Amino acid sequence: IYQIATYTSSGLLGGSAQSAPASAFNDLVGVDSSDNVYTFDNQNSTFYMIPSTSGTYFGQAMIADYIYQIAGNGIVGDQENDVPALSAEFEGNTYFAVDNAGNIYVSDGGSDVIDMIPQSSGTYFGVSMKADYIYTIAGINKASACSFPNYSPPTFGQPSLSTLICNPGSILVDAKGDVIVNDVSIDIYTIFIPVASGTYYSQAMQADDVYTMGGGPPVTGNFNVGESLVDTERVSSIDNAGDLFIDYTGSATLFSPASSGTYFGRYMQVGHVYGIAGETSNTSCPYIMVKTPVYAWNNPICGPGTPDPNGNLFISVPLFSANNSYIAVVPISGSSGIPTGPNTIGVSSTSSAVNISWSGAGTNGSDFTDFKVLSEPVGSSSQTTYDTSSNALSYSATSLTPGDSYDLFVQAVNANGTSSEVLSPPITLSASTPAAPKGVKATSGNGSETLSWTAPSSADPVTDYVITTYPLVGTPIQVDTGSSSTSYSVTGLTPGSLYSFEITAESSAGYGASSAPIWAQVSIPPSAPSQPSVASTSSGVEVSWNPP
Repeated sequence: IYQIATYTSSGLLGGSAQSAPASAFNDLVGVDSSDNVYTFDNQNSTFYMIPSTSGTYFGQAMIADYIYQIAGNGIVGDQENDVPALSAEFEGNTYFAVDNAGNIYVSDGGSDVIDMIPQSSGTYFGVSMKADYIYTIAGINKASACSFPNYSPPTFGQPSLSTLICNPGSILVDAKGDVIVNDVSIDIYTIFIPVASGTYYSQAMQADDVYTMGGGPPVTGNFNVGESLVDTERVSSIDNAGDLFIDYTGSATLFSPASSGTYFGRYMQVGHVYGIAGETSNTSCPYIMVKTPVYAWNNPICGPGTPDPNGNLFISVPLFSANNSYIAVVPISGSSGIPTGPNTIGVSSTSSAVNISWSGAGTNGSDFTDFKVLSEPVGSSSQTTYDTSSNALSYSATSLTPGDSYDLFVQAVNANGTSSEVLSPPITLSASTPAAPKGVKATSGNGSETLSWTAPSSADPVTDYVITTYPLVGTPIQVDTGSSSTSYSVTGLTPGSLYSFEITAESSAGYGASSAPIWAQVSIPPSAPSQPSVASTSSGVEVSWNPP
């Protein structure tokens, strides 16, 4: 590690960076792709530059490794649009970023705007600019709607110079020049301003308009892997590919890819967020850290990481003992292999299926794409394979025979191949049939009996009932109701005859016990009355007959 700049009491601008004014290193530092160093002094509202090679920068002839003032006049104010950079004023709470070309982007929280200082003339974010001047590219300078009681939330998807950007915070610029700003307004939005129209992080965007990438107060609960980007916290870094690195409450680093693919050993979807280092529920930080190679996610690596341009993550790990502090690296890609199978398998069964769950499988550097479950009757070599078509850690295997015993195996699958089989304890499928129906009642009709009953208890759902009718003389008759309904009318019975009825329930495990028999006599319809007689009366006709 080497010192490249320091200050002395007699340090002067335009002199060696090893003897710079003390104020030059008060606050922020940035570096462009040519290794030129930029610093900002928030107290005095001025920017400085230390060029890595001699040349002309921001209209000034500079000597390599000397320090120069490039923007700000030392006055706190809001004069920062279409004026020479050295005449600019900044209101305070200022952040900056530098793109690969050395253009400076300024987030001025006091003036509610985002500014740009270009190294060369041109049109940027729809604004015609002169080199070495400063221009506002987003926000409304000191907008009244950014202050109480007039505050109103921003409207997104509109031109950047018409969008409220209240009290913006830290700012980042990607390799293409797109701008990301954190902590916008009291609602704490993260915003994105694209330099060209296109689809970014699964959103269709117009050049120079403002879009939200996240919103709401900082996350307080545990992070859910794969959740939407808009549900998470502020973006802390961005790599050359546009992948986002997100600081999760200071104890973990999250990752949102610019395009779907495999990163850090797992498949990730654009517009979603994934943990790559640390843990969101970490209470032991900063005292525990495994120094041998381990899976970085859900291990207590403390503090957010910083990516290099290729996306490899570097993390400073300050342990309780200073002698054990070190810097860890989490590579974004690397060699990978066939996964290892699970080390814990649990099984349970019904009469029709085995429910199996597992844990402890290893990705070996490439995320799981699938798991396979294999069943084999005990004592047999005939296997049935169930492809779960999922990376879920459980599965229900069906089409098995109740009462039989099975060995079950689980295999993990990734892009490199399939793990060896891992055996579960043998499992016997339940063969429990339904209990007997209860509460059978009969209601007599004309040559029929309508039966009703209470459904029995059963390990598996009752699918059908069979009714057996026993006459006093003759052969019993069975009727399959073809239904799980608890009532049925038995027809074709002889009036006046006595019958016994039994009901049996059926499930996937088979037929259960029959109900207790119930006896019923089929009602006899009455015969015809006698021949009626008719007699005349003084008021009419009288009809009479004998009952049947």
